[in-house]
Order: sequence, then C-alpha cells, then structure tokens
Amino acid sequence: LKSQNLYEIDEVELLSSEMQRSSLRHLSPYAVLFQTGYLTIKGTSSPPLQYVLGYPNKEVEYSLQQHLLSAYSSPDHRENYVYAFRIGRQLAAGDLDSMFASLNRLFAEVPYQLWQDGTERLFHALVHLTFRLAGVTARSEVSTARGRLDLAVELPDRVYVFEFKRDRAAVEALDQIRMRGYGEKFDNEAKRVLAVGASFSTATKRISDWAVEDL
Repeated sequence: LKSQNLYEIDEVELLSSEMQRSSLRHLSPYAVLFQTGYLTIKGTSSPPLQYVLGYPNKEVEYSLQQHLLSAYSSPDHRENYVYAFRIGRQLAAGDLDSMFASLNRLFAEVPYQLWQDGTERLFHALVHLTFRLAGVTARSEVSTARGRLDLAVELPDRVYVFEFKRDRAAVEALDQIRMRGYGEKFDNEAKRVLAVGASFSTATKRISDWAVEDL
C-alpha cells in the first residue's frame, strides 16, 4: 500500500475481474485486503460488475489505519495514537492553531529517510491517516464540479475544507477554495463550512503557514 501511495481505503470500487486474478504480480492491493479480511463487500454496481469494498467494522478500520500510519511515520503505535487522539480533540474544539502544532510534532518524529521518497505524497498521507485514526470522517481528493479538493473533514456541526500548498502562502490555498467553489459541495448539509489553507515547507518538513475563514 505504501509503495503505491494508497491510504484512502474505504468505499473502494473494484472490478470483478480484479477480484478474481490469481497472479500475485497483478493482484490489486485492495483484493488482497479483501481476501485477508480487512475489507468486505458493501455493495455492487454494473455494468461492468463492480464491487464496493469497505471496512467490516471500526476495530478493523482502526487496526489498519494504525499500521498504515506507523508505516508512513514512526513504528511507535502508542505515540501515533496519542497524536491522533489529541488532534481529534483539538479539531472538535475548533482549536486549529493547537491542531497544526500537534501535526508538526508528529512530522518531527518521521525519519528523514522517509521524506526522501516523496515529500508531498508523504505529507498528504500523514494528515489523512492521522485524522482517520482520530475517528473523524476524512476524505482525500474529493471531486467537485470545478476541481478536486485536497481533504474534507466532516464533524457533527461543521465541515473543514482543506487545501494544501507546498512552499507557498496559505492564502493562495484559501483563494483556490473560494474561486473553485469547493465549499458548495456541502451547502445542503446545514453545517458551518470552513476553508482551511495550509502551507507545507519542504525545507523544514513542517506546516509553516495556515489560515482559516468561513465560507
């Protein structure tokens, strides 16, 4: 999964032909997760016949998210849980300053060798997996009518629309959210929608700038 930069695991659509392949060289990672019990069939669609795969329960979801986060960051499972739960509480409280500070502490634990593989991909994976392990609804690369937003995080009373930039000002991310109308996707949910722009520094491996505004 890590070698293919796969971390958005839930609600995956897979062709029936991919599920039935017997060659290990051509076997989909999602099919392997299905065969080993990490994913189950949630529904079907056709034609052609496709299966919608998802986690069978919360225990399996947390277990896989924990292992993935450890693979992308530090092997210390306990520390990953500590960071994730703290970030979840801060996000629920609307304390984004503390949340970004906690994310930066998590990034500081990542060995420098892992950053060499692809800084931007690793950054996205760490943020997504941390939010999912925290127990919040997080979806990456969400398609809209005018583009694809980086991350949507849904809470009972609000939605955070995240856009990330590398080595650029956070305000540019906010501009993109507004101009492409990313928040409009959530207009019917009767929730407060907030745009969050964040800039990741490749030099320091930290989120160096962030900005928030209501949509």
